[in-house]
Amino acid sequence: MLTALSISEFATKIASNEPGPGGGSAAALMGLTGASLAEMIINLTIGGDGGQESELLSEKKNELSRLHIELQLLVDRDATAFLKLVTANSMSDSSEANRQVRRDAIQDAGKEAAEVPLWTARVCLEVMEIIEEIIKLGIAPKHAISDLLVGALASHAGAIGALLNTAANLPLLGDAQLVSALKGQLILLRNEADNMIASIREQGVAVSDLAVMKE
Repeated sequence: MLTALSISEFATKIASNEPGPGGGSAAALMGLTGASLAEMIINLTIGGDGGQESELLSEKKNELSRLHIELQLLVDRDATAFLKLVTANSMSDSSEANRQVRRDAIQDAGKEAAEVPLWTARVCLEVMEIIEEIIKLGIAPKHAISDLLVGALASHAGAIGALLNTAANLPLLGDAQLVSALKGQLILLRNEADNMIASIREQGVAVSDLAVMKE
C-alpha cells in the first residue's frame, strides 16, 4: 500500500518514471492531509465545557475518521486504476479481434480512471464541509484557525486536482451519455469546491488573527 510508505518514499515514488502513483493519488493525499488537520483540531478541542458541542464534535470526529480511511484507500485505488489504463493501452493491436479487446479494455479502465478521482473530489468536499462547520462553531482556539485553513486549502487542492484527473480521462470514453453525466458532476463539484473555499477563508480570517492575509 502506498500509504504504508514514509513521506520520503512516497515522494520518491511519485518522482520516478513509473506509471503510478500520479496526480490522482497526490490529490487523495492532499485530502487526507486536510482531514488529518481537522481531526487534530477536534482532538485538541473535544472534552471541554458544553455537552452538546462535545457531542457534535464527537460526531464530526467519527465522520472524519471515516473520510480519513476512505482517502487512504483512494490514494491506492487511483494508482491501481491508472495502472489498469496503462496496461490496457499496451495490449496487442495486431489483429481486429485484438484491437476490439484492447478498445474494450481501454473503455473499462478509462471509466474507472475517471470515476475514482471523482469520488476523491466528493470526499475532499466532505472534509471541507466539516472544517467550515468547526469554524462556524467558534470553538477552535484562535491560534489553531490557521491549521484549519491549511486543511481546507489542502482539501480544496485535492478536490480540484482529482477533478482534473477525471477531465483528463473523459476523452477515452466512447459512451457519450456517460461523458455528459460525468462532465455535469465535475462542473458541480468544481463550483461547490471553489465557493466553499472562498467562504472558509473569509470566515477563518474573520475569527482569527490572520487579518494580514487580507492586506
